[in-house]
Amino acid sequence: GSCRGTRDLVYLTMSTGLGAGIVSDGPLVQGAADLAGEVGHHVLDIRGPPCPCGQRGCLEIYCGGMNVANRLRARIVQDHIRTAILDEAGGDAAAIDFRAFLAAVKKGDPFALEAWEEYLERLAQGVGTVIMFLNPQVILMGTIAIHAGDFLLGPLRDRVKRYAWAPSVEACRILPSAL
Repeated sequence: GSCRGTRDLVYLTMSTGLGAGIVSDGPLVQGAADLAGEVGHHVLDIRGPPCPCGQRGCLEIYCGGMNVANRLRARIVQDHIRTAILDEAGGDAAAIDFRAFLAAVKKGDPFALEAWEEYLERLAQGVGTVIMFLNPQVILMGTIAIHAGDFLLGPLRDRVKRYAWAPSVEACRILPSAL
């Protein structure tokens, strides 16, 4: 792909869940138990919401597409929230997914925008941690970043500066996957 030849790269899957492929000085890093790249289960807040993995406050519970949709759905139903997210899901709470969320955000729905701010902040926190730990040349982001484009990547690039040192952030390009 477009990053062929990049020696230090992190590919973030951004779909149902969150995971990473880490390329360090050329080869893919697999780790001692073949579990390298489970960045979605890096704990951001030990008091955060329970994650299906058994921990609390994981990056994936805040930013994995399925978990975001599940948490939004629960709030909308429990609190009887009127939101464009529900409209985008055809009025069926069970059909709420990340696409409905993103569409509502782009329409300027207040509830969706509030949730989007939390999403961006937690994603920046997670990406900043990856940048600090691995100091990659590139963070390549999958599905959600591809669909959201600069609507996600612009604010993410600005916010990640709060979670990683300037030289590391400046050396790292954050891009949507082209494949």
